[in-house]
Amino acid sequence: MVPTSTSAFGGQAVDKTETELREDIDFARGLAADWQFIDLAESVLEGLASSKLDRDLRQELELARCEVYGAGARYSADPNLREQLFVQALDSYRNYIDNNERSPVIADAKRSYVDLGAAYIASMEMALEDAVGEEATRIRETLADRLEELLQYAGEQVAELNAVTGLTERERQELAKLMLYRAQMALTYGRLGDDYSSYLDSAATFVEDLTFAFGSTSGWGLSAYLVLGDVYKAQGAPADAADMYVFVVDTTIPFDRSAWSAWIAEAQPSQARLDGLWYFVELGTPKLIEAQLAAGDAEGALTSALHFQNTWRREGFNLSPQGYLAMLSVARTLLDVGGFLGGDREELAWFESYEAAKDAGNNDRRIRPSADLALELAGLVNEQNVGNTLQIRAQRLIADAIGRPGVEVDLTVLFEAAKGYYNSQDYDRAIGAFRSVMAAAKDETARRLHYPKVLWYIGRSFQRLDRQLEAAMAFREGIERWSGDAEYDAQNANGYYSAMQLVRRTIKDDQEIERRFREAESYKASLGDNTDIVYTQAMRAFDEKDFDFARETFQQVESQATNYEKSLVKAARCFYETGKLDQALAELDAYLQNFVADPRNRLGPTETARQAARDEATAEAVYFQGQIAWDQGRHADVVKLYGDFADRFPGQSDLAAATLYYCIQSSLELDDLAGAKRFEQRLVKEFPTAQWTGNGATRLFNHVADARDRALQAGDVEVAKQMLREMASYLEISNSLATTPSFRSLLQEARLWRDLGEWSKAEVIFAGLARDYANSSDAQEAGTIESSVIPDLALCLIEQRRSAEALELLVPLVPDPEDKEAKVPAQATIETFCRAVAGWVEGDPSNPTIVPGVGDAAQLDRAGQWWRKISNRYTKWLDCDWYQTEFNRAWNYYQYSKLDSEKLEVAKQIVRVIKTETGSSFALVEDNCDDDPRVRDLFRWLDQQL
Repeated sequence: MVPTSTSAFGGQAVDKTETELREDIDFARGLAADWQFIDLAESVLEGLASSKLDRDLRQELELARCEVYGAGARYSADPNLREQLFVQALDSYRNYIDNNERSPVIADAKRSYVDLGAAYIASMEMALEDAVGEEATRIRETLADRLEELLQYAGEQVAELNAVTGLTERERQELAKLMLYRAQMALTYGRLGDDYSSYLDSAATFVEDLTFAFGSTSGWGLSAYLVLGDVYKAQGAPADAADMYVFVVDTTIPFDRSAWSAWIAEAQPSQARLDGLWYFVELGTPKLIEAQLAAGDAEGALTSALHFQNTWRREGFNLSPQGYLAMLSVARTLLDVGGFLGGDREELAWFESYEAAKDAGNNDRRIRPSADLALELAGLVNEQNVGNTLQIRAQRLIADAIGRPGVEVDLTVLFEAAKGYYNSQDYDRAIGAFRSVMAAAKDETARRLHYPKVLWYIGRSFQRLDRQLEAAMAFREGIERWSGDAEYDAQNANGYYSAMQLVRRTIKDDQEIERRFREAESYKASLGDNTDIVYTQAMRAFDEKDFDFARETFQQVESQATNYEKSLVKAARCFYETGKLDQALAELDAYLQNFVADPRNRLGPTETARQAARDEATAEAVYFQGQIAWDQGRHADVVKLYGDFADRFPGQSDLAAATLYYCIQSSLELDDLAGAKRFEQRLVKEFPTAQWTGNGATRLFNHVADARDRALQAGDVEVAKQMLREMASYLEISNSLATTPSFRSLLQEARLWRDLGEWSKAEVIFAGLARDYANSSDAQEAGTIESSVIPDLALCLIEQRRSAEALELLVPLVPDPEDKEAKVPAQATIETFCRAVAGWVEGDPSNPTIVPGVGDAAQLDRAGQWWRKISNRYTKWLDCDWYQTEFNRAWNYYQYSKLDSEKLEVAKQIVRVIKTETGSSFALVEDNCDDDPRVRDLFRWLDQQL
């Protein structure tokens, strides 16, 4: 007996045998692969994960998890979600492979990884066809990053199987599939751009390897020749590509009908064999037609198109998605080439003119324009592919056809063409096309049949363009003038109501708008989905904080309503808003753990509106679970609930940003500063403009500032210095996101950058403060500008070697030293003024770099007097600051001497006195400047200059 296992559906743990556990794992695989119950499969595996499994079972469980993720990716209808699931599945396989090299099923895992990778690449290539701009660039870069590793794995698996003697038939098929994947991956890599074109040659080589190993006319060989055709096409050789495609099509179902009939009579093939051959014709025909047209062979393209059409009609083959694509290619060719078709439906031939078809022996009944068949085929694809991309492509082709001179179509075709514009999101053209449908309806019967749905599509198009009032009027016309349609009366009523809701929010306190809104509400209640009305009334009470009535009304929303699940969560929130936290939490838990997790409540792929409502309700439920945990001081639960919220609910950016902020708060309450910092990093990266990002930065700033104060009190100067940069960074984020950052906060940030020597950053803020607060009515702020901000701005300019700008700022602040009435600035301000005037030296004191000043003679004289006054503030011969000031005074007069030679003697006298008292090598200076030995060396250097 192995492990105790907890049921995936809850309840007490039970003992299960190894066989039973493996059956559970296989059950989860089946749920995902056969039924696409991905969430339920994950739930089963999650229940098994808590068991104490041995190593082999644990590895099998992890591999099953990879397979479940892969199934989720393959069957997802949402392109964005599909890409995320593919990446998650591929990364899971990669992680499994890296950590289980000795697993008995490692070879299967690697092959499954390549197999899933091939599906991922095919999916991304389809996405790339419709992508433009930055999105196209992103997809190419993503593919390039993943392809290199997948190609390597495919190559390794091919090499491993090639090294085996006596492969089983299953292993041979696996080898062929891997070889084909390798060729297809190299082809995709080569098509990403000129930087990768060498991979096209690799793809051709891989094709040769495959055809040599398995034969040119085998299924694998024919697939390889399709890839080789794609290689030639990518290399700009359409005629060579066409030769490859012709080989595939002609090998499977020959262009020569007599040869095909003879083979049928001789081989007596099964239907399965015939279907397999037809599939290659489906795959090859659109490629062949495109290549022939690119090579200028219109006649060959027509032959290929009619070969497909005639074979399909004659043999009665079913169409796969690839077959529908081929049919659209046939239709496009017939439409573009024009002309006429003659003959039986199973043996059509093309003629340039009606007369040519007539001369060939066709009567009027057997002749039709090529465009007619093109429209017929496109209409067939449209009818049989509702809701997918094939329908959109068919509708585009129909729209193109009806715009051509001489093409006459009925209202149904016109309507489908207009839907083509709508489905491809070209809403302006869709509106025009739908109005053309209305204009073409010549009698009352036609209008009754088409107007309700046409007006609904016009209204929806206006809504997509955010022209809500026009949308409302289109929906209203559908109800007012053309009611009686069982399907579209309700949809027009719902549309009228939703459009007027938005108009009412934009245009407030308008009596006519309010009247129209009440009318729309009435129509919706009588014709539309009135369950939404109940939800709306409940939300109105909720917004007005009448939580008791709101809860009662939310509970009246019927279970089939789109907003039913949102009502469950809102009803729980009414408890929360009235302080009944435990009752609110119980209902939120019941919704998430019982209702959503119940397989009976699983939503189908077409229930997109209900899925969107569930996504919103689930996010809100989890969010308020976290809020309750916060209110109750359960900080570990806050981090657990909110830590992955942004990943689980990517569409809830406002809530996601808030959850990360609460994670920061709770992490700090748990003394997990590193965790809090990680959450702030996510906020900055994922929500750079959100208010919560600024709030989190403020919270961390205050926390780090307190920690720095404690470090300084403990004498840990180095740690305190490191914290300074963190404080500056957090305050920068906080100020940048604040609507109106305070004077104090901006000043604090500027000073932090100043203390860190980030002069340009500090300058920007100091300059802004000087500009915005110079005339502040607040006396304290105005005083700070003069006493601190402008001097600090000047210091920033000095440190960036912009002394002239600094001096211009400081001249009004630093008076004549002898002016007893003048306001004396801070010593730091005076010293900055003196540096701007006379310049300074820096670097190696024995051979320093000279930074020149920009002062005139009067300013140098003023600076010299100020240095004497500052010098007098220190204890002569004992304070190191006195020696430093005397050096600065001597340097000032040395620079002054370049304008007035008599000042050189002043500089020499200052140095001479110091030298007499401290020794010829200024040795005693060092005794008094233990912390700054540079002072002695500076005197030695200046003595040499003088």
